[in-house]
Amino acid sequence: MKASANHDAAALGKILSENFVHINYRGTLTYREQELANVVKARAYAQTTSEQTVDFAATENVAVVHGLNTISEKGKVVLRLRYTDVYVNQRGRWMALSAQETAITQ
Repeated sequence: MKASANHDAAALGKILSENFVHINYRGTLTYREQELANVVKARAYAQTTSEQTVDFAATENVAVVHGLNTISEKGKVVLRLRYTDVYVNQRGRWMALSAQETAITQ
């Protein structure tokens, strides 16, 4: 999330697996290369995560992270998202495989 907020495609590229898939809160599907291109063009914002839980699959090579992401622009909260991220340990390195968000409308 830090790489995204800092528009750092190089850092994000080290985290996203080659077959990364993202379904955003609007239902738009993007893949790794689109995600990397989009991060450079995004507006300035801040993210604060909370309520994170991490569950490991039986092999402990797959982790599922659930949490809440609060997005702010110029100090004002503009969006709150519940998210699920899936990570896979590939050759000793944790890589993001999938991400999905749901907007909270409260």
